[in-house]
Amino acid sequence: MQERWKILMTELTLEELADFLRHTYGYRLRSAQRLSPVWRLETDLGPLCLKKVCYEEDKLQYICLAMAHLNQQGFNKSPVLLPTLQGSYYAFYRGHRYFLTDWVADIPCDFGEREHIFAATATLAEFHQYSRGLETPPDLYRRPHWERWIRTLSRRTEDLRRYRVKLEKSPLLPLLNEQILQAETALNILENSQYRAIARRAKKLGTFIHRDVAARNFVLDYKGQAKIIDFDYCRWDIRLVDLARLLDRTLRSHRWRFGFARAILETYDEITPIFPEEYPVLLGLLYFPQRFWRLCHRYYESGTLECVHFLSNLRALQSEKTTRMRFLRILAEEYCLGFLCRNGIRLNGDCNVDSEGYHWLDLYQRLYT
Repeated sequence: MQERWKILMTELTLEELADFLRHTYGYRLRSAQRLSPVWRLETDLGPLCLKKVCYEEDKLQYICLAMAHLNQQGFNKSPVLLPTLQGSYYAFYRGHRYFLTDWVADIPCDFGEREHIFAATATLAEFHQYSRGLETPPDLYRRPHWERWIRTLSRRTEDLRRYRVKLEKSPLLPLLNEQILQAETALNILENSQYRAIARRAKKLGTFIHRDVAARNFVLDYKGQAKIIDFDYCRWDIRLVDLARLLDRTLRSHRWRFGFARAILETYDEITPIFPEEYPVLLGLLYFPQRFWRLCHRYYESGTLECVHFLSNLRALQSEKTTRMRFLRILAEEYCLGFLCRNGIRLNGDCNVDSEGYHWLDLYQRLYT
């Protein structure tokens, strides 16, 4: 990781940039501004964006093909890849790989602003329409993830169970046990849902996703329309993964208000419909304690998180636990109640119980069965 950032932070002089741009792309450089991790270049073609990457070549090829696919399909809310004079989508210069795009917009997206979130949601929904049909050369292997989420979350649940040994005498053990139950419930939801059929449909359509849906990866133009950028983590997968991450990252700033979440889902659905069988899959993805697993993995496995940061992040998760679980309960009631009752699935924790102490699934079964 340190080597990767060392490579990324290696600077080019203005003369080197001008030489590279002229001989590789045929453009003349007028000025340049370093905006980590990219360069903004003022050229005779207008403002351009130059990015240096340190990925292996097959991953870089996949990213470039995905971006080019969007351009060719007519999607106008993502950067346009500019080919080199030799027709390649990326270039080598002094031992490093670069690619060049147009500069799409200048206004940063802020997920604390409702208008920004709705603009990003609309763009994400439109992106998912244009991301279908990606084809790659037979010799370019990128492992698809369409049908892998049950296996992935099963493996992560096993990770959480292994951490019981490390926390056997820790006051954090009850919290870990609670998160394991939540992970098991999320898996139960996915296994009983139409996830596999949805994944097969996405595979047939050749759908890829952005995978890093965060405010930093959207920018707004002067009309308030959002552009989606930075496709470094894109891969073949189901679009509900992007939608789940959008909800997770936006609702943190809005106290997990269900009314706001409904508005996001309706904005998305107006552009790209969400089918009834997809809501249980969305619920399962949101219900899995992904952030808790990531914290434990970084602390116990990779060693990239110090103890003080581990504990402070756990406290942050706990501080939003009640509002988040209440949101998941309402999401389940509004979109997945029949599915949960048919499959006998109960959500864990206090989010299942109303003010009089009744489990809401019990109430449903008494009234309607």
